[in-house]
Amino acid sequence: MQVEQLIRAAQERTGLKEFDSDSFREPLEILVASMNARDDYSEQGRESMRGELVSHLSNRLRVADYLRRHPELIDAPLDVPIVVMGMPRTGTTIVSYLMDCDPRWRSLLNWEAVDSIPPATTATLRSDPRCVAKRQIQERIFAAVPPVWFHTGSGPTAAP
Repeated sequence: MQVEQLIRAAQERTGLKEFDSDSFREPLEILVASMNARDDYSEQGRESMRGELVSHLSNRLRVADYLRRHPELIDAPLDVPIVVMGMPRTGTTIVSYLMDCDPRWRSLLNWEAVDSIPPATTATLRSDPRCVAKRQIQERIFAAVPPVWFHTGSGPTAAP
C-alpha cells in the first residue's frame, strides 16, 4: 500500500484534487508504513483497510471543497463543543448517545462522520439517505452475526 496511490484513488473517486492542508499526510504515512511492515494482515483485511482509508481521504476532499465554496462557514460562530473521549469499551459511545437524547445537544452520528458533505440538517438527521443506507448496512451485519453469549452465573445464556 502506498500513500500516493491512496490519495490518487480518493481524488479519482471524488473528482477533487485539493486538500485543505497536508496535516493528514505524516500520520497517514506512519499508519501505512506500519501496515506494510506487518505480515499478519490477510489480503481481504488489507483491501478493507485500503477502502477505509480511501473513503476517509475522499470525505476530507469533499469537506475541503465545501469550505472553499462556503468560506463564510470558517468564521461562523460555533458553540463550544463537548468532547466525549475515553479508552475503548469504557462507555463513551453510550454517553454520547445519552447526551443526544437531550434536544440541547447533538451527537456526531457515525454516518455523518464518514460522509459529511453536504452537512446534515437537524430535520433530516436520521432520515437522510446516507443515514438510512448506513443503518441498512448495520442491520445486515447484525443479522449475520450469531447471538452474543454471556455468563449469568448459572451457565451461558444467549443475549436478548
